[in-house]
Amino acid sequence: MTDDAALVSVLEAARTAGTKVVMVGDHRQLGSVGPGGGFEGLIRRFGAAVHPLTENVRQHDPAERGALAELRAGKVNLAVAFYANRGRLAVHPDRHSALDATVAGWAADVAAGVNAAIYAWRRANVAELNVRGRRAWEAMGRLSGPELFVGAGDYRAGDRIVTLAAGAGGEIVTSETGTVLAVDVARRELAATMDDGRLQRFAGEDLDAGHLAHSYALTVHRAQGATVARAHALEDGGGRELAYVKMSRAKESSTVYVVADDVDQAVDDLRWSWSQSKRIGWAIDQGVPDHTPRPGGEREAVSASLRHARLVAEREALASIIPEDPGFAFRRAEGRVRQLESALADLDRPDGGRALHGTPVGAAADALNKVCEERRRLLARAERAGGRERRQLRRQSEVAAAQEPQLRSALEKLAETERARLSSELRDARAVASELRSQHDAARRFALSHPEATDRLAHLDRQIADASYTLGVDRQALDGIAPRRPQEHNLDRMAPRLDRVLDHGIDL
Repeated sequence: MTDDAALVSVLEAARTAGTKVVMVGDHRQLGSVGPGGGFEGLIRRFGAAVHPLTENVRQHDPAERGALAELRAGKVNLAVAFYANRGRLAVHPDRHSALDATVAGWAADVAAGVNAAIYAWRRANVAELNVRGRRAWEAMGRLSGPELFVGAGDYRAGDRIVTLAAGAGGEIVTSETGTVLAVDVARRELAATMDDGRLQRFAGEDLDAGHLAHSYALTVHRAQGATVARAHALEDGGGRELAYVKMSRAKESSTVYVVADDVDQAVDDLRWSWSQSKRIGWAIDQGVPDHTPRPGGEREAVSASLRHARLVAEREALASIIPEDPGFAFRRAEGRVRQLESALADLDRPDGGRALHGTPVGAAADALNKVCEERRRLLARAERAGGRERRQLRRQSEVAAAQEPQLRSALEKLAETERARLSSELRDARAVASELRSQHDAARRFALSHPEATDRLAHLDRQIADASYTLGVDRQALDGIAPRRPQEHNLDRMAPRLDRVLDHGIDL
């Protein structure tokens, strides 16, 4: 999985140091995200130095080992036939029922004490599977205690998690899984027992949506190298290499969930999909299916246009009943309240505090403090001096002392004016924060009470992106039927960006 740039860096460092490099991998599995192929190139060029590991010790069933060998070798028809004959193809009429069935199969295994896992290719599907998986996990009574909201996820004791990036000074590496042990809502921290047995604390930047997620379902890329008893894989593309990885994680059995009308159609679809190479797609895909342009007549074009309009109308109606979560605005308002409270507290400090540094009040406090410090310094020197020098130092201290009342009076007047201003701003800021908190709490309550609404909204976003792309492909046919609205002319330019935008969710 190492890209070529990193591979060259390692080899050059080893050459300079005069050391030996042993590379272990499988070029028939998932490749690097960046430009790669160097590992496979070395295998082909220096075959005499390659030591293949040919014995499969993971799968218990010899027949399944054979099917995986056929799949790895590109003999997809034989592999698919094996899974169909063994009842490993679970066929469902639509995506929602396939998602539900994938989680149901996994939940049944988990409830029976089996080490099972859920896999998918697209991150959007993994996100939805995680939502459903967490509900099933909670229904089993495996979650307890308070809930900590982090980004788009909620965490309680018992939650299964996966790390998305390295952190904690090297203690955390990417794609580690574990179980939440406890959460501290007040300090915004959680402790987890990682699957390698160690106790790990998550706080600060290690506890955000870019570093932590639920692991009830994983992308196949994160699962490469994992071993479980049973695997439940959603078929959502990815090609031959990805199919081989996801179907080879389990020791006992792997079930693939396919959207199709019947088993025969599922078999045909898998034979085609698992025969394709999707390496370029892995680098650029963000969760929206890739579509091959297909010629369509006027009837197909009209149908696509009507479907797009219906989906947009349904989404607008659904979005109108979902309370808006102010999100960032709420956190910014709370920060402003804390800032004003700190500034008010600093008004009572002799040095004016950091919050007032650089303001007229801060400058007045600095001037008063300098005069007071100068008077104390002169008196201290006078105690140690004698005769004429003592008298001079005392007179100088009296001059400084005479300046103090005027400076103190000026500071108090400025502080009083500043206190009134800050108090007024604080009242307004608290009112804004209170209103935003109410909106934030209402949005959270709605999301917890009606998870199906947000699930449906995300589903509609993907369908609209799909329909919009189809409209862009069929633009010529549509132009011959009815005038296009101005914004529809932008669909062709929007299509390459739709996947990137929609993958971040409805907030964006």
